Amino acid sequence: MNFNKTRFLSYFTRHCFSTKPAHLSFIYVPSTNPNPNYTMVWLHGLFGNAKNFKTNMTHPSITSQVESYSLDLRNQGDSEHRKTMTYAEVAEDVYSFILRRHLQNVILLGHSYGARVAMKLLTRHPNDFKAAIIADMAPYDYWGDKEYVYIRGLKRIIGDLLKADLHKNKEAIRRDFEIISGDRDIALSLIGAIEKDPEGGFKWKANLETIYENFSQYIVGDLFSDHDPYAQKFKGPVKVIYGGKSDYVIPKSIPSFHTVFENFDEKRDMVELPDCGHFVHFERPEEFSREVANFLSSLNSRT
Repeated sequence: MNFNKTRFLSYFTRHCFSTKPAHLSFIYVPSTNPNPNYTMVWLHGLFGNAKNFKTNMTHPSITSQVESYSLDLRNQGDSEHRKTMTYAEVAEDVYSFILRRHLQNVILLGHSYGARVAMKLLTRHPNDFKAAIIADMAPYDYWGDKEYVYIRGLKRIIGDLLKADLHKNKEAIRRDFEIISGDRDIALSLIGAIEKDPEGGFKWKANLETIYENFSQYIVGDLFSDHDPYAQKFKGPVKVIYGGKSDYVIPKSIPSFHTVFENFDEKRDMVELPDCGHFVHFERPEEFSREVANFLSSLNSRT
């Protein structure tokens, strides 16, 4: 990423009258290579945090090729809470983070909601990124598809979580979360979104009310509902890594990748992890890290 006058003016024009970007917490993992060609920015899924990728970020096959920054997105982890979280706002939080730290040759990696943020960011600043890795998510309007009953169920789950009793021990809360969500992996992810309450018990670290209010439009809704006049397709390399048992990357959602990626090729750019669900980096950490490392190697071979 080159920091020139044109880029600064573009950024200023978009944001001089908009809200200030949210402050984002992060984890940094240096590369074991003294001169890595790329910097990887990792973006977690809904109710996740920067620690979600720790196993992958520290994998030797990855640290040997890139330095990594894993971010807490707004309203999640230790990052700043805001009352709004449109796709554009969250994407520009990430872009501001990258600009402020003068990160060069950036590759975006996002899982689930983080992948949607990454894809929004790529369409807003397509010339400022070298490549992208999309983990088990498509730029599909899931909320607009009434056949996605599961997605509507997720919103009901969030509503139930707002009523959950957090004045218990963590294991009892985890069991409650598993009952509410009906999914062990989701329950484990939700445990990472609470923290000790000084007054006793636990409290939500995530801004659950704002997430609930924005869920249908800005978390699983149309990525391009804002009709962004600046949007362009990303022409760089992309790798989509998805779970064979997941509901998110399926035949009906795959064509939507063409709305973000100019040169997308299903056979070349997609890798399925068989017998794996939505949490590909967690369920199959070794295979996922290997696919990421292979993609990085292919990029390095071009430089």
